[in-house]
Amino acid sequence: MKINVAKGYHARLRQQALYAPLLVGLTGRRKTGLAMRVRELFSFRREGLPITVRLVGYQGREGVWLVAVAVRIATDAESLLEGIAYLNPRQADDYHLLHNLAQQEGFPLLFLNDSLKVGVGQEVVWSVHNRQQVRVLLHQLDHILPELREGGGADADFSAIRQEFHARHSVQSLLAAQPHVTGVSFGSSFRGVVLE
Repeated sequence: MKINVAKGYHARLRQQALYAPLLVGLTGRRKTGLAMRVRELFSFRREGLPITVRLVGYQGREGVWLVAVAVRIATDAESLLEGIAYLNPRQADDYHLLHNLAQQEGFPLLFLNDSLKVGVGQEVVWSVHNRQQVRVLLHQLDHILPELREGGGADADFSAIRQEFHARHSVQSLLAAQPHVTGVSFGSSFRGVVLE
């Protein structure tokens, strides 16, 4: 299975720090994945790599929403890679990425070299429960969001709510079995083979 990041996300990926996750659209598919640039790809090639993904919808004090996707990857017995990628549901591109998560059955993760030309893909199961939870979140958002913004320009309200969220919640708390986050929360954990 070949997975490619849509070209429109390449510039944003290059701006991200190494190992910082970014939610991206995938070439030729209506699918959302998580991509990050890494120093070396070998650690991510192993089949059955333990990966945990948790998506949380969060509404701040001012009524502004954000969607956070926390991820933990155990590259070996002693090393954990953790991070959070954010979506601004008021931005049209981010809203469409969230909408894809209501329909797709897998959640791809792409680990790319610095030039973005070579990569390794993994995929975790995105269950019926996960998709239903995203639909519930979308339903809530559709009732309260103003018109979607095209172009992805600066959004000071979103920047403020992201700082508020980051100050209140760590990656570890988001990935805990029962996170204490206001909003909608659900996760997907994958180890080895999944039979459905």
